[in-house]
Amino acid sequence: MSMRTNIINGNWRLLPNHAEDEKGTIHDNFKAIKRGFRRGIVGGPTVAQAIFPTLRKIFGGKWLENGWLSVKFISPVYDDEEIQEIAEITNKNSIKLQILTKGNRLALIGNAGIGNSPPWNINKDLQKGADKAFPDIKIGFRFDDVKFTISEEDVVLICEGADDSEIWLKNLNTLSKAYAPPITVFNPATKPVQNLVLSHPVDHAGMNAEFELLIHKPFIIDRKYTIKMKIVDKGIGLKTWFWTTQFGVLDNQNNLIITARQKCKWFYDN
Repeated sequence: MSMRTNIINGNWRLLPNHAEDEKGTIHDNFKAIKRGFRRGIVGGPTVAQAIFPTLRKIFGGKWLENGWLSVKFISPVYDDEEIQEIAEITNKNSIKLQILTKGNRLALIGNAGIGNSPPWNINKDLQKGADKAFPDIKIGFRFDDVKFTISEEDVVLICEGADDSEIWLKNLNTLSKAYAPPITVFNPATKPVQNLVLSHPVDHAGMNAEFELLIHKPFIIDRKYTIKMKIVDKGIGLKTWFWTTQFGVLDNQNNLIITARQKCKWFYDN
């Protein structure tokens, strides 16, 4: 990782496509090519985790206790094309982020920092055809609670290729428990979304469009958590329908650990 003035450049590396064997998803080569991509695309959490070395260098462990993140996926990342994260330090508490491919294609943009304010603007909700996309789903629809834990194996998997943070995270302990990368919350949060969309007239091979999160307390490996999630926005893109969920991650004492938003989109061909 190199640093010049207020710009930090990450190392060039490949990201793995952990879901390439999941047939019918956008990570599957056959399905992705059918949809116009060169091959199966790398999952959103793996791509987003690739910015963590920069967050670690700039903010250290403080980001895991009181950080926020907002990223938008611009173009696909493939497992045979190297990527690099670049950060611009805008002030002591915030940075601008991007991920570039070796071919100088912009794959991700966003911002991150330290603070207590959520990085999303609720005034931007319901501005893009919310009455037309997924007409059978009402804003405020609540999913069943999701119970989950993040294991050390989950951490190693998401850090593979993206960065070497599993080693660094092991050395950041609280109450003798290791921190987990907050990005991992998007994996259990995605499963009920995938199930709900099956009954709607879109291509079920969905894609992540945006991740946003606000950390209230450290997120710890091997602890039991619950996701409480609802739909807060939906609408129509150029060739897609989308919806945005907002969810809280709570521990067994009902403490709020993370608040997050996830925007997913699906091709709509009708």
